[in-house]
Amino acid sequence: RTITSILLIPSALTRVKTLSISTARFTTDTTTRRLVLSQGGQEREVGTLKNEMTFIDFNGRPAVLRIQTLTSPMLGGTSVDTVIVDRATLAPIRQRSVNMRRTMSLDFRGDSVIGSITQAGGTPQSIALRPDTALFDSNTIDLILRTLPLAEGYAVRHPVYLHEAGGAVWVTSRVTGSERVADESGAMVDAWVVESKIGPQTFRIWIGKDSREVLQSVLDAGPGVQLKMVR
Repeated sequence: RTITSILLIPSALTRVKTLSISTARFTTDTTTRRLVLSQGGQEREVGTLKNEMTFIDFNGRPAVLRIQTLTSPMLGGTSVDTVIVDRATLAPIRQRSVNMRRTMSLDFRGDSVIGSITQAGGTPQSIALRPDTALFDSNTIDLILRTLPLAEGYAVRHPVYLHEAGGAVWVTSRVTGSERVADESGAMVDAWVVESKIGPQTFRIWIGKDSREVLQSVLDAGPGVQLKMVR
């Protein structure tokens, strides 16, 4: 199976139809965001998140390679997540994730997800899942949102693979408004504010209306606690 569409949920929630995604505005780039913890009315910088995106050829298949490096002593040191997805559809191909707690390797083979996870100091445990629907990689939710025709009242629901949630889980995202925020050059630009829910977690992403770049994001980490990713 290949992923060519996701579910569109109209604001009235009365019907569902399919919608093709478009990656035409993707470009290779490298960005770094500061991680700012907000709690009890106070904020402090706790690390950085570096995103590197390039176009590659993977076994004759045009693909996107995205490497995310999170560096934060408070959040567990350094973690590196590497994903490869189909350049046209964002269908996942491979994920490699390494941090001080565990190492995980996933390969997406159309109708199945296989791999292994090794906890620090432990032995590898196999991962094998044959879902009843094609899945995106949970590490690419922001990429998926960038490809969609965002507008006031727009909402989507799509399935992803998230190992920590036991495998397949649905993500629901909704445009909640529009704001002006700074882009990479520091200029103020119009951005869509998109709220996404995956399991118990909620996060918001500001996506430039013209560039379709992720300009900033906020994760609700707990009651009264937010983790912000800003310039």
